[in-house]
Order: sequence, then structure tokens, then C-alpha cells
Amino acid sequence: MDYIFLSDLPAEAVYIGEGGTCMDDAGIIQLYWDRNEEAIKATSDQYGRYCRAIAKNILSSDEDAEECVNDTYLSAWNAIPPHR
Repeated sequence: MDYIFLSDLPAEAVYIGEGGTCMDDAGIIQLYWDRNEEAIKATSDQYGRYCRAIAKNILSSDEDAEECVNDTYLSAWNAIPPHR
């Protein structure tokens, strides 16, 4: 697994939120372009609660909601080609 360090990102891509360090959308997208698996974690950190809440409201099942959100992360990963 490749690791990305916050110091390697542009300063405007990282900010400190209530829950700790967060990354802005441009930083997250850059991780996807770079095919860095941290993109999934950053997406989950930033949007996971929101996505799970929406999925739970639609599916009425915690397990189904979690699977749906994970499938969404995989679809995003597969949809963004490597940046060369």
C-alpha cells in the first residue's frame, strides 16, 4: 500500500475540522487520480456518515446501507481512470 502524507498535499487541500484533519474534495479526487487507496478512506471520513444515513433511509437496513455505500466507493474507484 502506498502512503500519502499530508505534508505532500498542497496546503489548500487539507484543513483541520472538528474530527481532526480533513481533506477537501480536490485533494480526495487527486487521490483517486493517483490510484491511492487512501482515497476510499478520505471519502468515507468526509462523506461516510451522510451516505450511510441516506442509504439507511432508503433501505431501512444497516447492513444493506453499509453494502450500498461500499459499492458506491468501489464504483467511484473504478470510474476514475489513473492520471498520467
